[in-house]
Amino acid sequence: MKYWVLTGMACILIASSAMAQKTHTIDSLQQTLRTNLTDSQRVDTYNALASKYLRKDIALFEKYANHSIQLAKSIQYSAGLYKGYAILSTGLRIKGKREEAVNTVSALVDYVQKKQLVAIEAKAYFLLGVSYYFWNKYGLAIENLEKALEKSDAFVSTKMQGKIYNYLGEAYNHKARYFDALRCFKAGMQKWQKANFEKGVGAISSNIGGVYEALGEYPKAQEFFQKTLSIGEKLEYSSMIAMSYRNLSRVYSVQQDYSKALVFSNKALKIVLESKKERLIINCYKAVGDIYYLQEQVDKALKIFQLALKLAQKLKSQERIASIYMRLGRCYVYLKQKDRAIDYLRQAHEIYHRLGVKGKETNILLVLGKAYYKLGQPQKALEYLTPALKGAREIKSPDNVQSTAKVLADVYKALGNHQKALSHYVLYKQINDSLFSKQNTRKLAFLEAEYTFSRREDSLKLAQEKEIAQFNKHIEKRKFTQILTYIGLVVLVILFSILGLFYRSKQQSNQLLNAMNARLNSSNTALQEANEALYQQREEVLAQNQAIEEKSLIITQVNEKMSKSIQAAKMIQDAVLPFDELLKEHLYDYFILYRPRDVVSGDFYWVGKTQDTTIVVVADCTGHGVPGAFMSMIGLMLFSRIVQVYNITDPGQILENLYKDLAHALPQHEANSQIGMETSVVSLQKHSGEQFKVSFAGVGQSLLYTTPQGSCLQTFKGTRFLNLPIQKIATSSILVDPDAIFYLYSDGFMDQNDKLRKRFGSDQFRDLLYTNHHLPMDVQKQKLETALEKHMQDSSQRDDILVMGVRV
Repeated sequence: MKYWVLTGMACILIASSAMAQKTHTIDSLQQTLRTNLTDSQRVDTYNALASKYLRKDIALFEKYANHSIQLAKSIQYSAGLYKGYAILSTGLRIKGKREEAVNTVSALVDYVQKKQLVAIEAKAYFLLGVSYYFWNKYGLAIENLEKALEKSDAFVSTKMQGKIYNYLGEAYNHKARYFDALRCFKAGMQKWQKANFEKGVGAISSNIGGVYEALGEYPKAQEFFQKTLSIGEKLEYSSMIAMSYRNLSRVYSVQQDYSKALVFSNKALKIVLESKKERLIINCYKAVGDIYYLQEQVDKALKIFQLALKLAQKLKSQERIASIYMRLGRCYVYLKQKDRAIDYLRQAHEIYHRLGVKGKETNILLVLGKAYYKLGQPQKALEYLTPALKGAREIKSPDNVQSTAKVLADVYKALGNHQKALSHYVLYKQINDSLFSKQNTRKLAFLEAEYTFSRREDSLKLAQEKEIAQFNKHIEKRKFTQILTYIGLVVLVILFSILGLFYRSKQQSNQLLNAMNARLNSSNTALQEANEALYQQREEVLAQNQAIEEKSLIITQVNEKMSKSIQAAKMIQDAVLPFDELLKEHLYDYFILYRPRDVVSGDFYWVGKTQDTTIVVVADCTGHGVPGAFMSMIGLMLFSRIVQVYNITDPGQILENLYKDLAHALPQHEANSQIGMETSVVSLQKHSGEQFKVSFAGVGQSLLYTTPQGSCLQTFKGTRFLNLPIQKIATSSILVDPDAIFYLYSDGFMDQNDKLRKRFGSDQFRDLLYTNHHLPMDVQKQKLETALEKHMQDSSQRDDILVMGVRV
């Protein structure tokens, strides 16, 4: 008894000492304010006091934070201004005023832009992104955190850059954009490793493991969770150790090693219960409860989940409440308590839908579908399973696709629709047999296509080179034969001249004729021999001419075969280009001026649609003729896959994926210097009212457009050039009214020469488009063709030509 009394008195003394020390610190800061401080020191003191009152006295906290902000503005003290806004927004979030926190930081961003305070511009955008993140506005969080990254090079520390990447990765993770999340987390890890920030490296390793877990790559997830555990043990950081145990328990649960999973989850729970950190306790309760549920110990799972729910409701954490509602719903489904099960699951779905957490909303739809199926309502289950499968495909979650396909197969079988049951079972088996082999399959298919194209191109080039070599050889022989013929003719002329001299000499003197007979006979003999030689040469010339004609016939036949092959290639290229019915289906009004320099073209266009977004592409491949055509076939294939398979509609992201794939497809020395394709991508999407949202991204090309109210052509400029590794490609957007016109084009029209070798030029091209933009689209095309024909009179076409006009 005496021991407990002494212990209690010691605790009271320690607590009193700590409180006194904290009070003393506040008193010291307030005393400092009364001294002769500089303005910047006064700002720092206000911020220090605001931090001390942050969780103690809200009124005083806001008072000192606002004093700091006002004084920092008046003396233009950027660092103090940022610190004041950071403290103020944090306090507002703690009070639950998340919208007010966002509005407060938005005012900071506006002020920074107005005053051009570049030193804290990146930090201001970071603060706004974080405020949106804690308000569950993940799209806006991503937008502002990306801006923070763009402006972070000069004035932001390496450690701060890692923090931006980490929050950006978490926002992408909430949006189920897992590959973007991985990119950001790994970049953040590099920054924190460079800054020797081990605690941050451990935390971000855990985040990377979580993404790999969502993607179904459990060995990689376990690797990063183990890394976090090692760092936590090295730093003796109990929260990180507990987090690692909890994460590892989930991995072992997926592998159905429940005994090991339960060991890790109980270790985590023991640590966090000692720390009394309620958020960590909730997560560990959920981990333990999940394992009991998987072991079909549902009564134990329910007790654990109820404890977690009380803590989550105390913290007013909507996302945690939803996750526990989902778990309670599953337990009551198992217990066949239909009403309680459906009620909990629907509440979870409403919260996830309201928060916009795409991945978790997809998961709850799957759980609801399973619940209705297990409760004997297969038709009702379809209402949730169908959007669940669509959502799982959109977020590229093979686990969810596999699980949903399995349940749909069972549901359709129960409904008697055996055909759909079989198709979904096949989908389930494909993913089950080779989880994540799709990426390798896509790569192999691409390499196979590249190999086929290369072989065809190489064989065609080899045939051309052989025929050209043979033709050159025949030309050389013909030249030699012509030289021999000319020599023979010269000899004939000389001989006939000699005969004339002899004839005149005979008329002048008969006496000399007798004397010359002997010589004349010998000359006649020589002449006969020469005639015989000439005759033989003539026969040889005739034979050689005949051989040349035969070779010319062979060359003509080869050329005909090559022409037919190229014509066949043209038919294939025309077949894969969008046909008129497809263009009319996707575009309101348009024209296309398409003139290959040779039979086939390195310029191409593509139009596709996914959901409510229409994508229009114009591209100019390196080269023309057959090489350009091969590149255009690859480009058409890649655009179809990126837009219609991956469902990517943002023009910048489409081009990033395109050039990444091209960088793998092209030979290394070409990929290092030039990607091989200049591209414009435009997305058209119906906006509010009658307006349309038009987004553009380009590499090596720009977009021209005019609106009904515009007085001239406007320009969206693309990226001028692109080197490896592939950089981020920006997307520009604008809202337009109906009848706005956009022009996409390659450089062939502007680069066309006239007979004096003068280019048509970009200024003349822009003037021509704007002069005729009010005319119908087919008339605009005629005007372009007429101007082109007039310009290139008596000159040949030097490049492929492609101009596309689209009226919204």
